[in-house]
Amino acid sequence: MKTDKKVIIMALLGFFVMPICAVIISNYYFSRSDRKVEVRQKIDVKDEVIGTNSLSIYLETAEGSGEYTLSDSDVFLTDGYYFNEDKSKCENGGLLSFDKSTGKVRMSTNASDRCYVYFDKGVPKFHKICNDDTLACQIAKKNEIDNTLYYHDSNLINGAEDYSYRYSGASESVNNYICFGKVGTTCDNDHLYRIIGVFDEDGDEVYNVKLIKADVASINQLGTNGDYKGKYSKITSEYKGSLIANQIGEYYFNYNIANSFSNDWDSSLLNTINLNTNYLNAFGDYADLIRETNWYTGSRSNSATVKEFKNSEPVSQSKANKIGLMYVSDYGYAASSDAWTNYLYDYQKATIVANNWMFKGLNEWTMAKFNTTEIFITYAGHPNHNSTVYDGAVSPVFYLNFDVDLIGGSGTKSDPFRIKL
Repeated sequence: MKTDKKVIIMALLGFFVMPICAVIISNYYFSRSDRKVEVRQKIDVKDEVIGTNSLSIYLETAEGSGEYTLSDSDVFLTDGYYFNEDKSKCENGGLLSFDKSTGKVRMSTNASDRCYVYFDKGVPKFHKICNDDTLACQIAKKNEIDNTLYYHDSNLINGAEDYSYRYSGASESVNNYICFGKVGTTCDNDHLYRIIGVFDEDGDEVYNVKLIKADVASINQLGTNGDYKGKYSKITSEYKGSLIANQIGEYYFNYNIANSFSNDWDSSLLNTINLNTNYLNAFGDYADLIRETNWYTGSRSNSATVKEFKNSEPVSQSKANKIGLMYVSDYGYAASSDAWTNYLYDYQKATIVANNWMFKGLNEWTMAKFNTTEIFITYAGHPNHNSTVYDGAVSPVFYLNFDVDLIGGSGTKSDPFRIKL
């Protein structure tokens, strides 16, 4: 009695004819980690010819062009290409899929088949290759159905070009709310956050979700030690949150016991005491879900577009900590895309302010500096720089670990996303 046989082929170009038994099962593999293809095949020769299998490889001519050429190279895949699952097809029902556990693409067929495998030029689109329940994957995939979530590759006009996913637009249109640090059916003001986006900060194809507190942090959360100055005294009708005046604190960026002001983040008590001790410790076990990171502290003046400003931020970094502040680029890209061509000092325009979900209507600190001064977001809506003697409110920001799972919620304020502890 004849038995089924398996043929494992890790790169096949052209036509081949193989005598085998009744069923052919072929598997092709492409590794994302080293972007090389090995050749291996195992067959048993019989006296019956079943048919012909063929694999055609197409490479995109330029990133984002959507145009492809047939590869005639023995090494058909090089650095800078990634598998296009949507376009890759087989004529006779062969199935192509991405194996996340091995980082490889697999094609399986139970008959003679001809398959067309497409590779796009550039960096793999995370929302195309991830297939799990992680928050990062599930949020990134919303890029395909949510017009407020932008994928910032080189094809996005005036985008960040860092392959991030960022929410942009008017607050009431952006459903990026998430409850962090609390379980239960309700989510109070202290635990309500918003998703800035999904980022591969280290360029290692590991994506992390970045959160900012939906409202500014209260005095109870940040404490009255460290760089605390006093109760916030500048609340105007522009304020979008729900705290009252005596619940919001004014904090120096860096003011030590020697009465010396500085814009150095590493020595800032706002950093080490108020954020990364008082605020962080209140999370309890949830603190383990937060990723430690080196925060960008480089920047320039506000006479720049958000893209120009973003390119200057990685120039310098702080020591690693879990909690930080918003980047100016975070704030700039939270505005509707038609604002991205404006200089940042124009972000106080009514039409831009009304379409920036991150605007809270208070003076808030950012991570950025300009010469010896520090940059903050003004209550009018634009980034500005001032002496470090100045004080402001604080919206804590942090990245979640890549393996945090989404377990519910729709992202609205009344039904925020929920994650697994």
